[in-house]
Amino acid sequence: MIKPYYQGNGVTIYHGDCRDILPELEVADVIITDPVWPNNNGLFDGSDRPFDLLGEAARYFPEIASRLVLILGCGSDPRFLLGVPREYKFLRVCWLQYVVPNYVGRLMNTSDIAYVFGEWPRSKPGARVLPGQHLAIRPDKKYRGHPSPRKLEHMRWLVNWFSEGMIIDPFMGSGTTLRAAQECGWPAVGIEIKEEYCELAVKRCREPIMDLRLGRTK
Repeated sequence: MIKPYYQGNGVTIYHGDCRDILPELEVADVIITDPVWPNNNGLFDGSDRPFDLLGEAARYFPEIASRLVLILGCGSDPRFLLGVPREYKFLRVCWLQYVVPNYVGRLMNTSDIAYVFGEWPRSKPGARVLPGQHLAIRPDKKYRGHPSPRKLEHMRWLVNWFSEGMIIDPFMGSGTTLRAAQECGWPAVGIEIKEEYCELAVKRCREPIMDLRLGRTK
């Protein structure tokens, strides 16, 4: 049995290679993750073989969760998705838009893209039809030490629409998915190979959660 790096506040974090840890995990509802992209310019471990890395990790996904949400940048090669196991049927694309675009060379970076696979979430009041775009308008708190954290507002939106229970992020980074899960009231598990990012995620997940409706922390 692998020992958690951190456990508390509805979150469990493992420090290590997700390919070693995933087979040890219990069944979850959904995997929501931002893997090592094929155009990340050498920022992360596995940058030299991102296609292989995704395929080697994703082989375990269908045994763990019935739904997968995989996030890429608008400048990422979609052929990367060939690493997604065929057991998952394709559901839809979701556009995660930025209110203020930025530039990467000649590319205007206006959004990230979430690809959703697997089983549809249950139809329920207020969620009969699942939307496909979200515009992040709130500025994020800056977490120094990670080169490309996802927008918390985007991750909270994905968690809200595509989660119905335990969430796993095998490429956790600074813990944005875990923090979004906390704020939406779902338990979450994160895996990260770099200890410095694990420490950053622990710090985030220990912060009080603001209940915006009541104007107080909980």
